[in-house]
Amino acid sequence: MQLQESIKITPKAVLHAATRNAHRRYLTLASLLLLVYSVAFMGHQWQNLLKGSSDFILNFGFIALVVRNLYRQREELRSYKALSDDRLIGYVLMLGGGMMFLAVRVGTTSISLQALAAMLIVVGMAASTWGLEFFTRFWSAAMLVLVALYPNIGYVAIRVFRFFTSKDSLEHLMAQAGSFSLNLFQFQALAEGVYVKFPEGAVEVASGCSGFDMALSTVGIAFLMGQFMNASRLRTAMVMFVGWALAMLFNVPRIMMLAIASVYWGKESFDFWHGPIGGQIFSCILFTVYYYIAMWIIEYKSQPRKNAS
Repeated sequence: MQLQESIKITPKAVLHAATRNAHRRYLTLASLLLLVYSVAFMGHQWQNLLKGSSDFILNFGFIALVVRNLYRQREELRSYKALSDDRLIGYVLMLGGGMMFLAVRVGTTSISLQALAAMLIVVGMAASTWGLEFFTRFWSAAMLVLVALYPNIGYVAIRVFRFFTSKDSLEHLMAQAGSFSLNLFQFQALAEGVYVKFPEGAVEVASGCSGFDMALSTVGIAFLMGQFMNASRLRTAMVMFVGWALAMLFNVPRIMMLAIASVYWGKESFDFWHGPIGGQIFSCILFTVYYYIAMWIIEYKSQPRKNAS
C-alpha cells in the first residue's frame, strides 16, 4: 500500500491555481475588488455598531446561512456548468461592476453605489461559473447574498415600509402608545402627532425611535434561528411574528424612558438612554426574553391526544 503524498499549500500553489486559465484570472481580479469593498463594508458596519445598530448580525448571518446551504448541496452545485452565452453575460457584469466600483471609489464615498457594484460583480461571478440556471435553482441563496452585501439593511427596509404606509405611521403609533402608558403611571402626557407632550415640555418620537430597526433585527434573527435549527416554516413564521410583536412592545417603555429623561432628568440622562449604551441595554433585555420564547416555540413538542376510555 502506498501512501498518497500530502498536498502542501504554498503561496506559489495558490497563485498558480488562481491564474491557471482565463476564467480563474477573471474571478481572481473580481475577488480582489470584493476584498477592497469588504474593507469599506466593515468600516461602515463598525460605525453602525457604535450607533447601536444590529444590522451586522443579519449581514453575516445571511452569508453564513448561504455558505452552509451551498456546502450541503455542493455535489449538485458541481454539476452546473456555464454555457458560453451565460459566461459572456457573467463577464460583462463583472466588467461593468468592476468599472463602476473603481469609478465610485475615485469619485465618491457612497457605500450604496459601492454595494451595487459589488452585487454586479458577485452576480457576474456566479453566472460565469455556474450559468444562469444557478439563479433559478438557488434563487433564495442568491437573494440572501445580495441583501447581505448591503451594509445598512434597515435603511432600505424602512423606506420600503414607508412606501406602503404613511410616512410617520410608526412614529404616531409609538407616540400614542407611549403617552397612554405614561398616563397609567400618573404622568400627564398627551400625544400630538409624533410628539409626546407634558406640561413641562415635549419630546419628538423620531424615525430612529419608531422601533422598526429593532423589530427588523429581531425578525431577521428569528428567520436565521428557524433556518439553522431546521424548524418548520410554520414555526419559523411564528417566531418571526412573535419577534416583531415583542420588539414593538418593548419599544413602548423605551419611549417612556426617553420622554421622562428628556423632560425631567436632563440632557445627560437623555443622551445616555438615547445613545448606543442605553439602546444596547434595551436590546439585551429584548433579545434575552425573546430567545427563551423563541426556543420554546421551536422545541415545543405537542403531546399526543389520549383516547377517551
